Amino acid sequence: MEFELIPLEHSSDEQRAPDEMSTFSEALRDLMTSNDNNDGIDIEDIINDDETSKDEDKDDFSLPKEKIFSSRINLSTMLLLVMTIFTSIAMIAGILIVCFTSPKSSNNCEMVFRQTITSSFIYDSLPRFGTAADLNNDNRMDIIVANSGANNIGIFILNLDGTFQDQQTYSTGDKSRPYSLATSYFNNDNYLDIVVANYDAHNIGIFFGYGNGTFKNQSIFSTG
Repeated sequence: MEFELIPLEHSSDEQRAPDEMSTFSEALRDLMTSNDNNDGIDIEDIINDDETSKDEDKDDFSLPKEKIFSSRINLSTMLLLVMTIFTSIAMIAGILIVCFTSPKSSNNCEMVFRQTITSSFIYDSLPRFGTAADLNNDNRMDIIVANSGANNIGIFILNLDGTFQDQQTYSTGDKSRPYSLATSYFNNDNYLDIVVANYDAHNIGIFFGYGNGTFKNQSIFSTG
């Protein structure tokens, strides 16, 4: 394809610009339509080829979606691991700080047990029955127990501090085996008395009280 340059003459500056624009437009139109030969150049093809090459260049530099997704997973896992380690260290540090900086109490809390009854039953006394009553008129309840193995009754007088005096025993007779007992006023002196059932002796025994926690010896009444 050949181009022919045509000299132009203008009468004045005012006409030069329109004439030049007209000449440039005609030349461009001739260039776009002059594709008679096989070796002709198509401007649209040039533009399309240029855009295609740009798209290919973009594709060459783009990352696959699989790689992008894998990178995001690896980043999330790393962040989670870092947060877990940081949280664990912070918790341990907090526990240690509280442990070493908290005020220590100088008073130890200890459990102290006190023996309330200074004397216990004889190991073979075999207590079968017990009751409570005010035997010495001090408005505090005392304890009476029937010791079937020792053949006696035992009396525990209550002290002011909640402890009991040593056991006072009163015999119910040899091989009597007292099984039960009760308290009441049997002789109308307003002092509590004690009655006991002696199982093996086939009788009942009564201990008349003096009102001070002591009693007379047993008075026996046969049951046949």
